Amino acid sequence: MWKRNLERLGFITTSCCPAFKRMIETRFPELVEHISPSLSPMHMLAKKIKEDYPNAKVVFIGPCIAKKYEVTLQPYTDYALTYEEIASIFAVKGIEPANVEEEELNNATPYGRLFATSGGVAEAVKSFANKEFETVVCSGLKECIQTLEKAKKGEVKGLIEGMSCEGGCISGTRVMVNPRIAMSNLKRLFKVEET
Repeated sequence: MWKRNLERLGFITTSCCPAFKRMIETRFPELVEHISPSLSPMHMLAKKIKEDYPNAKVVFIGPCIAKKYEVTLQPYTDYALTYEEIASIFAVKGIEPANVEEEELNNATPYGRLFATSGGVAEAVKSFANKEFETVVCSGLKECIQTLEKAKKGEVKGLIEGMSCEGGCISGTRVMVNPRIAMSNLKRLFKVEET
């Protein structure tokens, strides 16, 4: 569906970042039809969990306070907690994550692991789209506003990936690891070229 919208509208924005999406709705209402109709990854996964386990309670845990607002928009995700909040819960319950038996989670693609970095969404979409199109990556609200102003004037085509946090979710407002260290670890793990 989004590919048809891209062809019809000339450009389409990502819908993953709730702060970016909400900014379009409030500051650029004339561009709302350009927002991808896809559910965010949070809601898509929660929807799948609810289909497989109808009585499950789904809790998103991440660095984003805007996800708390996004939870109210769909029936799939029940709660959103920040890393700080889950750390506080662990502290109160006496849970020390370093003492919990490690479970190897090696089934994610590099696209999935890099999704929360600036440019990661655009790369993931391009890898699965089987079609060439232009992409514009904007990181941080200032850059997002500048890009949307250009898009309004017809100066931008293709997919606009917008993330309100500079560097992407990896630099979210409630991260607990220095974003430079986290990005360095990701680049080393996946041998990502410096941009």
